[in-house]
Amino acid sequence: MTAPDASVYERPAAIEDVTLIVPTTDVPDPELSIVIPALDEEITIGRFVDWCKEGIAAVGIQAEILIIDSSNDRTAEIAVAHGARVLKTPKRGLGRAYIDAIPYIRGRYVLMGDADCTYDFRELHAFIDKFRAGFEFIMGSRFAGSIDSTIGIRPTARVSIWSCGGGNDGNWSRSPAVSTGCHISRCAKSMRLLVHPRTFAGKISNLQPSMRSAVF
Repeated sequence: MTAPDASVYERPAAIEDVTLIVPTTDVPDPELSIVIPALDEEITIGRFVDWCKEGIAAVGIQAEILIIDSSNDRTAEIAVAHGARVLKTPKRGLGRAYIDAIPYIRGRYVLMGDADCTYDFRELHAFIDKFRAGFEFIMGSRFAGSIDSTIGIRPTARVSIWSCGGGNDGNWSRSPAVSTGCHISRCAKSMRLLVHPRTFAGKISNLQPSMRSAVF
């Protein structure tokens, strides 16, 4: 199985109403992009970025952390101080946040997930191994051997994100990719995740994305 060739896809144009903030410790030419939407995550964002950096160092890969931020608190300030890139966007939905980020993703491989430290981004080895083995889409799951379309770390090759496009402002990154394969079903893989308990109330009801996925 061979890894996808990003050179055959055209990079989408940048969005006018977003602003990219680059840290002083920015990494040139990353192989991996960790792409995370955030809404008022100042409680966990510093620890989350540190976890990502631990995982990156353990794997020994050039990587960037890109936080897509629509917050009213200090999320962006804290994320940049800890070494992440921050893309400031208007608040217009989780799926749209990912769509806005596409032109700014530099890595060949992309990990998507949540910034609340429930999923452990210090554990990246297995995902990177699968990427380099040629898998284009890997769905992290709380259940061994099964795919949960509304939760988890969602790693994919960058070319797969570009080819998916995007059809809604909700859980765009999850439902179409899982349900249709987005032309990558031949290279899909489900992997068990290490999950930490959330220590505060979530911002989105689990019922809403689950119902959306069922309708999709």
